[in-house]
Formats: sequence, structure tokens, C-alpha cells
Amino acid sequence: MANKVWNPSSNDLNVAGNWLASGVPADEDFLHFNDVASFPMIASVTGAPVNAKDFSVIVERGFIQHIGQLGTPFTPANIRTLIFEGIGNNNSNYFSSGTAITRAFINTTSQKDDIVVLAGSIAKTMVANGKASIASGATLTSTAGTISPSGGGQSQLTINSGVTTSGLTVHCDGGMVTCSSTVPNVVVTDGVFILAGSAGVTGSVQVKGGVFYWDAADSASPSTIALLEVYGGAFRTRTNRIGRTLTESYSYGSGLIDLSIGGLNITYTNAPRACGENAIKYPRGASTTAAFV
Repeated sequence: MANKVWNPSSNDLNVAGNWLASGVPADEDFLHFNDVASFPMIASVTGAPVNAKDFSVIVERGFIQHIGQLGTPFTPANIRTLIFEGIGNNNSNYFSSGTAITRAFINTTSQKDDIVVLAGSIAKTMVANGKASIASGATLTSTAGTISPSGGGQSQLTINSGVTTSGLTVHCDGGMVTCSSTVPNVVVTDGVFILAGSAGVTGSVQVKGGVFYWDAADSASPSTIALLEVYGGAFRTRTNRIGRTLTESYSYGSGLIDLSIGGLNITYTNAPRACGENAIKYPRGASTTAAFV
């Protein structure tokens, strides 16, 4: 394993002279991108030997170029670790990957949309600052990791529709998550989580702080939450839609389930249960009442 620094005279990563020390990166090398780079790094479209290798990628804060681009993403065999702190230039998508990523950490001062776009198979992602998105067609799979933003309102993660998920918990520890694909589990401790479109949750939603918004689609693309547990913060609806199903739901302690705006036309397999000093608010005209236990 060696450290290779991008110092190019062209945008082809398969040219030996574009790296310090000179030489095309080898399998398991660490690729560094910093403020000395005067060209973007775009994987060669015609027979790229680097594309069959396994790397770790470190993008330092002074880097303003692209790594990959839409339509020509960076596609090595695997990225073990991605650390992205670059600031980018005037365009979006400064890092565009279509490969497997084991761990990704995004911490950029840029607030441009989708500064990092990830596809392929993704195990663990943390957005501490900046905006990142999981592209349609990606697979989120993890045994112990998370897909998560943190760091207040400056961190945003978008999970687009068409993303496949397996064995994954999406954490919102701050900032904002907008999720348009069905996921197994969600835990919100701070920030804002938006379940959008026809996305659902097949396992459980746990709200311990922050706000979870359920913005479902219409009856042609119904949304289901299998289990909702609100310990703190709030679970809210914002628009009346048909086709939503809430199977099991509980409000504990200071947790609030607020369906007063946008809570009509929800199918409850079991009435929401309020446990302790908490609240469940229904919209005017709703036929369902809370069960207190």
C-alpha cells in the first residue's frame, strides 16, 4: 500500500506522470487529492486498468476539481474508505462514484447540491457537513453501519427513489435526511427526517429527538410504517393523503405523535397507544382515538 498524490497534467488517472510518486496507482493504494491539482480526475473510458483495483480516497479541503462526473463516474473495484472534505468549484457533483464503498465520510464546507453522489453498494455513510446523495440504483447494505447525517442543519443526505436497502438502519443524528426509498429501520435522535413519496419503513421507526415527517404519496403508491415508537421529539404528518398504513404505534414519555395536520385517511391496524405523560393528536373529523395504556 502506498500514498499517491494527484498532481496531473491531464485528467486521466491511468497516466503514471499524473501522480506523485510517479506511477499508476496499485491495488490498495491511498489516493490523495489536494490543492495542487489543476485538472479534475476522470477515469479513462477506454480500457482503464485502475478501474479494476481497490483504493482508499482522501479528498482534502483545498481540492476544487472533480473526481468522476455524471455519466463517467469513478469506478474502481472498491473504495474502502472515502474521506471527502473538498470544496468544489461552481458546479455540483464533485465526487461521482458508481462503485462499492465500504465507508464514506463527508465533511465539506460547501453547501452546493449533491457535492457527493454515491452509487454501487454502500455499507456506511456519515455526512458531518455538506450535501450528499445516494443515487437511484444503488444498494445500501450493512451489518453494523449506518447511513446518517450529523452536525446540525449544515448536513443533508438524500436517499433517492430506486435505492435498494437490506439490513440497514438509517440514522438521523442532526441535519436532514430526505428518504424516497423504502428502508428497513430508521432512528432519529436529532434533526429532521422526511419519509417522502411512496417510501415506507418495513421494520421500525424510533424517534428519540428531532422531527420525523411522514409525507406519503397517493393510493397508487401507498406508504406503510410497520412500527412507530416515539420516545422524544415528534412524529408528524403535513398533508392529507390516501394510501398510508400505520400498523403499530406508541408514544412514550415526552414523545409526540401529531397527526392534527395531514393525518386523515390513515389506516391503523391497531390504534396508536399512548404510554405515560405524552400526546397523540388527531385531525378534526378523524374516527380513530388513542388507546391509553
